[in-house]
Amino acid sequence: MPMPVPSRPSGFRLGSGEAPVQVEVFVDLECPFSKKAWPTVLAVADHYEGDCVGITAHPIVLCDHRQSWDLTKATVAIAADNPLRAWQFMGHLYQHQTNYALDAFDHKTRQDLRQLIEDLTAKFDPA
Repeated sequence: MPMPVPSRPSGFRLGSGEAPVQVEVFVDLECPFSKKAWPTVLAVADHYEGDCVGITAHPIVLCDHRQSWDLTKATVAIAADNPLRAWQFMGHLYQHQTNYALDAFDHKTRQDLRQLIEDLTAKFDPA
């Protein structure tokens, strides 16, 4: 079975792809450690804004984070062809991580998650 080749590189880049320093960040949207690292990643992006550093965020799914897959798909859909929207939405998801991570979803269904994603998406304002 042939595999389709993506039309663009993976991840969502801020800054120039030609910058001399390229940072690749792999984050799981349900991971508390990724959430903890996110403000530092944003601070680096803000500090080195321009052409000297490019930062690419790659949403990944860790095996024990069952909500992360659907959240990553939502991020790709929200971003479309705008990486900044992906970064903003991932930040939005981290702000609301307690609503979907770990114990919050122990006894809920995938339909509950889809409803939560719809609610989070409706509240998302990429100001």
